[in-house]
Amino acid sequence: MSSSNFRKIRPSFGKSSASASNPSQSTSESTGSDPRPPRGHKDTPAESSASSSKRRRLPESVTRNACLNCKKARAKCDGNKPCKRCATRVETSECIYEIHIKHPKEELVKQIKELRAKDHMTEQILQALSTNEKVPEILERLRNGDTYDSIVEWLGRSPLVDFETLSPRESHHSAYEPSDHEMGGVGASKPFWTKVTSDTAILDHLFQLYFAWIHPVHTLFSEGRFAESYGRRLESYCSSALVNSVCALACSLHSAVNGDEANYERLGAEFSDTARKSLEPDDSRLTTIQAFAVMHLVDCARGNALRAAAYLRIST
Repeated sequence: MSSSNFRKIRPSFGKSSASASNPSQSTSESTGSDPRPPRGHKDTPAESSASSSKRRRLPESVTRNACLNCKKARAKCDGNKPCKRCATRVETSECIYEIHIKHPKEELVKQIKELRAKDHMTEQILQALSTNEKVPEILERLRNGDTYDSIVEWLGRSPLVDFETLSPRESHHSAYEPSDHEMGGVGASKPFWTKVTSDTAILDHLFQLYFAWIHPVHTLFSEGRFAESYGRRLESYCSSALVNSVCALACSLHSAVNGDEANYERLGAEFSDTARKSLEPDDSRLTTIQAFAVMHLVDCARGNALRAAAYLRIST
């Protein structure tokens, strides 16, 4: 084989001498173009802490209802007051939580049960005071800051009621059921405001549903004046159209359970039809305008947008 088949390689004296004099520099130059660590490289504690600090730190527990500061920053919030993010940062505004409209139903039910239990214990204490039973001792315990639960238990009365099974129908008295005195001696079983049903327990249940879920968001009339006019059979702040429209909307809020004696879906349709028949567009009474507004919500809930819009135009 002749030597002419091989090309001559010119030696690079500068690079070879530099690499020979400073091998570390040569290594760094050769690997400088690849920022990735070599295979098998393990992070030092300083490197691992630096990389972890760059990662986004999430709170241990995350709430669905974040504070206003976390909402503005689109950050996760732990639900504490103040939350961890507001406590560790210098925020210009206070850590404030807004009550969400879609507040969990379970939390509201829990609060209602607690308030009912407190009301029951207060009633027991007031009843003992009204009968002059251990009045000085009760007042002394109240001054000392004793809890209502302990006072009722000390009186030997039942401090708790099973509010888990106590439904609005089982209440001993309806807030909307007229008494014989209020109706002038007329029997309460005779229907007055609606002919759909004469069951006062069902009507009371529907009223409680409406004023618990609809009235706080859409306050179309005064609950107190409505209840007073309803009980006394006065048309000042109540009417047949308003009662039927309220009951029609409340039927859509009823949670069906096994053992329901009434068909609330059918009742809702009957209440709605009865309300429509009694509504006159030319009637300028306040209760009629309020009934049109409630019927707007009824048809919105049922997906009847055109008719709902017509009711809204009349009510406004």
